[in-house]
Amino acid sequence: MTQELGAKLVQLLPCVEPKDSCTTAPGHWDSTLMPMLGSSAARPGNLDSVVTEWSVDPDDWGEFLCHTFDIWYQNDLGKVVVNLFESWVAQWMGQPATLCILDEVCGRALAIENAMASRAMGHNAALFAGPIRVFLECPRKVSAFPFG
Repeated sequence: MTQELGAKLVQLLPCVEPKDSCTTAPGHWDSTLMPMLGSSAARPGNLDSVVTEWSVDPDDWGEFLCHTFDIWYQNDLGKVVVNLFESWVAQWMGQPATLCILDEVCGRALAIENAMASRAMGHNAALFAGPIRVFLECPRKVSAFPFG
């Protein structure tokens, strides 16, 4: 796709929304209510889920990232910036997160939804632990880079 469109920057954002996002400000979730990694509460589509039905499944997101990383690493490394991968590399090198979704608390950016409603973007890092775990378990990951 980057070759067809001539894209030099690819932005990847997981579509994940906690069910209580309209009533609880980013960073103010009760940590005792956060689901265990791999539990049904951490996955969309379950009665006890803490995320909306349309949220991406953590394992599906992780597999997508692994596949996308492989393509990027083989074909586009140094030519196309993938913001999520670039931020992970920076963090791996001891730098701060460059993306809100990779920081401990996110809420300084605004999202304008299709109904023109605005709200603070936010997340709890625990919701992203599964996809990051899946990505880091890929055979080709950040340690495959020819530096560091």
